[in-house]
Amino acid sequence: MSRLTLARFIDAAGGALVRPAPVDELPFVPSTDSRLLRAGQTFVALRGENFDGHHYIQAALDAGAAALVVDRAEAVPAGVTVPVVLVGDAKAAYLSGAAAARRRATHTTVVAITGSVGKTTTKAFAAQLIGRYRRVVAAPYNENNELGVAHLCYAIGDDVDVAVAEFGARHPGEIAQLVEIAAPDVGVLVNIGEAHLEFFESSEQLARTKFAIFAGGARAVCNAGDDWTRRLASEAGLSERALWVRLCGEPGTDGLMLEAGEPRDGAVALSLGASHAFAHWHLVGEHHLRDALLAAGAAIQCGLRFEEAIEGLGDLRLPPGRFELHTLPQGATAVYDAYNASPTSMKHALHTFASLPASRHIAVLGSMAELGSAARIGHESTGAEAARAGVDELYCGGDHAQTIAQGALAAGLAPTAVHTYVTNAEIAQTLNERLRNGDMVLLKGSRVQRMEEILNALLSARPSALPTANARAAPRGEISGESPLAAPSVAFAASEGAALGVGRPAVRTLPGHQGASFHVEGDGAPEGVVALPVRTPLIESGDDIARLVADSVRGIAGPDDVVCVSETAVAIAQGRSIRAEAIRPSLLARVLADQAGSYATMSQPESVQLVIENVGAAKVVAAAIAGAAGRLIGRRGDFYRMLGAAVAEIDGYTGTMPPFERHIVLGPEQPQAVAEAIARECGAHAAVVDANDLHKAEVLGASALVNVETVRLCLMGNPHGNGDQQTPVVVLKYRAAASGGAAGASPLHG
Repeated sequence: MSRLTLARFIDAAGGALVRPAPVDELPFVPSTDSRLLRAGQTFVALRGENFDGHHYIQAALDAGAAALVVDRAEAVPAGVTVPVVLVGDAKAAYLSGAAAARRRATHTTVVAITGSVGKTTTKAFAAQLIGRYRRVVAAPYNENNELGVAHLCYAIGDDVDVAVAEFGARHPGEIAQLVEIAAPDVGVLVNIGEAHLEFFESSEQLARTKFAIFAGGARAVCNAGDDWTRRLASEAGLSERALWVRLCGEPGTDGLMLEAGEPRDGAVALSLGASHAFAHWHLVGEHHLRDALLAAGAAIQCGLRFEEAIEGLGDLRLPPGRFELHTLPQGATAVYDAYNASPTSMKHALHTFASLPASRHIAVLGSMAELGSAARIGHESTGAEAARAGVDELYCGGDHAQTIAQGALAAGLAPTAVHTYVTNAEIAQTLNERLRNGDMVLLKGSRVQRMEEILNALLSARPSALPTANARAAPRGEISGESPLAAPSVAFAASEGAALGVGRPAVRTLPGHQGASFHVEGDGAPEGVVALPVRTPLIESGDDIARLVADSVRGIAGPDDVVCVSETAVAIAQGRSIRAEAIRPSLLARVLADQAGSYATMSQPESVQLVIENVGAAKVVAAAIAGAAGRLIGRRGDFYRMLGAAVAEIDGYTGTMPPFERHIVLGPEQPQAVAEAIARECGAHAAVVDANDLHKAEVLGASALVNVETVRLCLMGNPHGNGDQQTPVVVLKYRAAASGGAAGASPLHG
């Protein structure tokens, strides 16, 4: 309940009491909807373009309104006995009162979440995680404008420890206005994308509008993978003070980092600074993991310990309309992800959808709204993402259906697989006729496309639909005022194979998830070679690397292909790593690390210290001097050449290969023998490679008949042709037709 009395509201709103009555002790609990008003509440007669609350004053009085707030005194019926407050503008008064209520809530922490995509999911996750340890009130799903934020502020009572708000922006400056009302203690910026771009002059104006969430000094939680956020945080001097969230392969930043590895077997490795832990994890999609980390970051900024903040990750449930699974009569599965849509959310949904096992992946994409001048490129890119994700069939609807289809065709999806539809009834009938047991269909589009009509038509074809609401008990504190935080829909599980009430067992993420293939290009690289990056399960010390790789490339690599495996992955499996915390860098190591770009590929003092311990300080100093002198005359790399194998042996931090981010990984032992073992297990050619940047590549060991120089050239300069932490395996395939060569004349071996 609001901490305001009606008298305090009058002071805050600059109103006047026109019907004398005692108001000092009368609680001010506002309602803006006469249909939902409860006895004892104050009715605030708001006006908008299509409504006027003054028309419903009598209905509010009949429902038991204890007072009225109006800006048209003549609209008040004669004979009213409850207090009537006259203000200049009812909406402005309502917002002023909310700000006053918030500022009286001195013992409540307010968390504000904004972003272009994922803010509602992040808000729901934050309420669930924080609600395990604090009394939480959170805004309902659709209340993210000034009225919704005000509604939340009025709901902050003495029994609320943390209030979680969602800030939306359809016009410049709106986030700053919401900050003025809610005065958030913690700000979470999920991302800055294309949503509502129609209402902004440029992407930069949109970005600065969103970034204003920190204008009031809120403790920041930021997404390290978002370019605009990193840029604006650096510009504002916020980088070092923010808590950053980072997934595998995303850039590092200044400031404290909350990091996640690749989920595996229902768990995910996490780290916060020097603290490491594993948490349960069952949702699919990197975007859901990022949203969960941002929510955990908010919990930490609210005062929860690292272990407390991540404790509930395995129990998180998605809000309604987000990746709901529904079993259809044909035995197919519908994935309903149509709460809203933007090019970014389309991309996330398509790739997550395509990673799930199914006989056929059929995507039904409705057009996106509010993209403005970016509509064409946004819809073309969405069609292209559908092709890259590998959907088997694509159906496009809405005003931009043709543009989505053109993007898919241009990206290589077969013309026979691309279709458009005019009405939801039409596509529902088509799907009912075509869907078979084992198929999976994605329904994704903006709210204006009413994708739920398609889902309902598909479900109505069977006698009774199975429930889709999550039956688990909701965490405490998810109710806000008149509009409750709805029980989140069933989340798609990826662990333990337990059914979650959607008539379908849970499915584990396949270990051999394949990224987008690409044609190898570069100086000396042969034509017709295609690279397929492959993600493995999380690699750990003691793993049988040959068996792990073979399981990951099964069905991907053929007898004529070359399976390239990162030396880092091999070394980790061999247990050749040292915790960075166990190494105490000397002053010499720190000085040289600061200048590492001038001398070598190392930039961590721990790595330099290992070299010093291996070859001696004198030789390292001599090499550093020679390296500096060489640069003066235009030569580079003398430091590396003089120390030779001592430097090559040190791989440095593995970056994002949990749980080894803070480890120095040494070179692998017997790479030739490892390559031969991998080849035997895979039934293909194999190579262990060192290709951890775009400027060098080396084959450390290869099975018989591999053309080592050709493989090296194929890896050189190709962004996915290296053993990076997300894709420690890449399969090289030769397609003769693409180069005009004869079948079987592969340049990769012979």
